[in-house]
Amino acid sequence: MGRLTNDGKGRLGGRQKCVPNKVTYATRQVIHVFMEEKFHEFVKCWEDLTPLEKVRSYIVMIKYVMPTLASVKIEEGNDKNIINEILAKQKSMK
Repeated sequence: MGRLTNDGKGRLGGRQKCVPNKVTYATRQVIHVFMEEKFHEFVKCWEDLTPLEKVRSYIVMIKYVMPTLASVKIEEGNDKNIINEILAKQKSMK
């Protein structure tokens, strides 16, 4: 029988903990250098876009700098409790 996870003997295989993926790091570095070198060309192209194309481009790019928010599921029985908690926090902040 093979080893079980969390048996106290360490990792089962793969990269060691806290060791970065070399391929991912190298790829990101290449893309980073490319983006820095081509930034001025991008700005020139941006000025030629229509307003709709600018908005679409902005929406695509913002995903890389802002975290995506997860949706929150609220059960019907708990909405009053949640609302009361929010109101209490607001009052305590004032």
